[in-house]
Amino acid sequence: MTFFQWSDDLSVGVNMIDSQHKKLIALINKLSDSAKGKGEIDPYEVFAELSDYVSTHFSDEEALMIDNNYAGYDSHVKEHNEFTQEMLRFRQLLDSGDILVNDQILTFLKGWLFNHIMKIDKQLSSLKKAKT
Repeated sequence: MTFFQWSDDLSVGVNMIDSQHKKLIALINKLSDSAKGKGEIDPYEVFAELSDYVSTHFSDEEALMIDNNYAGYDSHVKEHNEFTQEMLRFRQLLDSGDILVNDQILTFLKGWLFNHIMKIDKQLSSLKKAKT
């Protein structure tokens, strides 16, 4: 069973953002699989890949908001920054060996992304320049 399943309910109606969200979900699923010993991929490598892609996604999303003079930019970026800080905290704990990639991290990632898409990113459906 897939840990985190994409559904059309998660679509924000902006192709680039939806595409990137699908990739984030795929990376969270890859992390879940690697943490459970499925495949030969080290969970720490997958976490690093996810962290890097989160950064790319946030930059792209924020650029779209700027291009469209999005009114909720500041509060949206604040959400991104808080998530980035949590990812850095997890990365430090993983690097120090204090924790392993576990259900707590996976549940946090899934919950945060789902809630962020449904409550915050859905508001981006009004962006005009990002529809292509």
